Formats: sequence, structure tokens, C-alpha cells
Amino acid sequence: MYQTYKADVEVFLVYIHEAHPSDQKGTTGKSGGKFKQATTDEERRDTAGLCVKNLKLAMPTLIDGMDNKVEKDYASFPDRIYVIGKDGKVAYKGAKGPFGFKPGEAEDAIKKILGK
Repeated sequence: MYQTYKADVEVFLVYIHEAHPSDQKGTTGKSGGKFKQATTDEERRDTAGLCVKNLKLAMPTLIDGMDNKVEKDYASFPDRIYVIGKDGKVAYKGAKGPFGFKPGEAEDAIKKILGK
């Protein structure tokens, strides 16, 4: 069972562009998910808000800009877990998700940072 580090750690979701937008066809020739690819910051904020609400996420959500800078800088497509140390440097970079998610490894990085 994972421990809670609320007193020592902040957790954020960074919402990037849609992985499977409904207005683009994938490799199967079918369109993607429920949402169109946003073309404005406002559309991306609205879609992120719906995702957070529908998934009942409690963590604060940051939204990547239309330039996709965060996604590019962190190679976070389609999704990825990062732990950033107190010094602002990457302390843990997980493999691309969803299959690369290893929460235990992220927790180990947090423990190391906290000296636990």
C-alpha cells in the first residue's frame, strides 16, 4: 500500500493535447475519443475541465499551452509520471504511459528526496 505524502509533496496533472481526438482518424481509420483537438487555449481549458470533472480528479490541473511546450520539453505524450525535486530538477522520469506507469518507482524517488 502506498503512503500519503500530502504534507511534503505537491501533485499536479498537466493536461496536454488530446491523444485520440474525435476529429482525427487513427491507424484503424476510426476517429478517436470524445473530444475534438483544441485549437485555442479556451477550448483546451474547457476540455481539460470536463476531463477533470468526469474523472473526478481532485489534484490541481495545469494546462499546456497551444504551443505544446510542456509536452515537447518533457516528452509526455501520451502520458508520463515525473517527480521534480526541491531543486527543480527531474528526480524521476517514468516510461511513457499508460503501460510505463510504475507508481512504486515514483514513490521511491519521493522517499529519496524526503530522506525517508
